[in-house]
Order: sequence, then structure tokens, then C-alpha cells
Amino acid sequence: SLMAPPGVYSATLYKREGSQVSKITEAVQFELKPIRNNALVGPTANEVHEFGETIAKTVRRVSALTAVFDEIKGKLETIRIAIDSTPADIDNLESAYANIQDEVNAIDRELFGLDSRNRKGIKPANISSRLQYAMSATWSTYGPTQQHKEQFGYAMESLNKVSKRIESLQKNTIPALQKSVIEAGGPWTKGAPIITE
Repeated sequence: SLMAPPGVYSATLYKREGSQVSKITEAVQFELKPIRNNALVGPTANEVHEFGETIAKTVRRVSALTAVFDEIKGKLETIRIAIDSTPADIDNLESAYANIQDEVNAIDRELFGLDSRNRKGIKPANISSRLQYAMSATWSTYGPTQQHKEQFGYAMESLNKVSKRIESLQKNTIPALQKSVIEAGGPWTKGAPIITE
């Protein structure tokens, strides 16, 4: 959660009993002040908060994108089984599947990097690590430095590209392979066009 910027706030107490919610007190106003003044001049509290809100919004976007990406990986596992059950010549299917798997692996590296490198402490920057670094600015009263902003910018640039690649897999590439499997006599898989004949 983000630190609230200094300012005047109000709070009201409520109680919940079963499904009933009732107000216990009227709103009480209070002023939130910084505990200490920073020794160095940095962004204002509002700028820190706005940067934090932007980061939080981006983290939600990454979370949704990761869910879609995980769904694609699950579909690929099902398609793998479907290709193995296809009676026709499957060279073209195998080639298309391999290309999709390569793309999925490349996107995975862009999002999260390589686990094998992480264990050795030499993991190159990726979207997740850049966002995590940028997010560290929200835990400080000094807020985002130029480096935090740059890393966030790099993360967003990569994220926008990866989003388009995942959308293309979801909407075009995977459905096309599923259709090809069906046309080759293989089984229908979830998300594939419905067989009408």
C-alpha cells in the first residue's frame, strides 16, 4: 500500500454485525504531517503519491497480463496433447507449435527473466525487476529519483511491446493453430472455433 501524502483527512467508525453495517461515530478530521523534514530537496509528497498510484496501476496491469499469459501456457499444453493425437501429417503443426513455444519463452524472459541466472545473482533486468525497483521509490519519503523514473520508463516500454505480443498470441496465433489441428483431424481444444459440420 502507498503512503498517504500529508494533508487533512477524516475517519468514521462503522461496525458490521452479520450483514448489517451501522455508523458508530461521526467523521473526525485529522491532519497528517511528515514525521521529519528531508535533508535533501526531492519531489513533493503529492508527486511521490502520484508516482506510487501510477506504479500500482501498472502492477495491476501486469497481474492481469500474467493471468492471460498463464492461460496461454495452459492452452499450449492442451494443444500439445491434441497434436500428439492428430492422425494426419503433423510437420506443419509441429513447426507452428515450436514457433509459438519459442515466442512464449521469449515473452517469459521479458517479463520475469531467467530463474537459472537469478540463482547466480547475474539476472539481467526484466519488466518485473524494473517495476520492483521503481516501486521502491514509494517506500521512501524522498520518492522517485531520476533512476526510479528511468527504470519505470524502460519497464513500461517493454510492457507495452509484450502486451501486444501476448494479445497477438491470444487472439490470432493460438486460435489459428487450434483450427489447423482440427482441420488435420485432431481433437477440438478449449477456445478453438466450434465445429459446425
